[in-house]
Amino acid sequence: MSRNQGIVSNGVVKVEKAIEYKPYRTVYPFEEMEPGDSFFLPKHYTSIHPVVAYHNKKRAGVKVWRCAKYVEKGVEGTRVWRRA
Repeated sequence: MSRNQGIVSNGVVKVEKAIEYKPYRTVYPFEEMEPGDSFFLPKHYTSIHPVVAYHNKKRAGVKVWRCAKYVEKGVEGTRVWRRA
């Protein structure tokens, strides 16, 4: 059985109907945060810096978010704050 079987048939992409759209949900709680709130990500997580840059750009260049290297309970990581 081919890896693409059921997705591509005879070299043509298969059209599927009535598939429910599920909006993308980020794992980061940006939309729920108020000014002064923050969250911590241990070092082993994917880099948060590009995500913060994207959200700052999305808000018309206003630097709402700030991130910095942080150590919490002996664990290195990144803390992200909402500033405004």
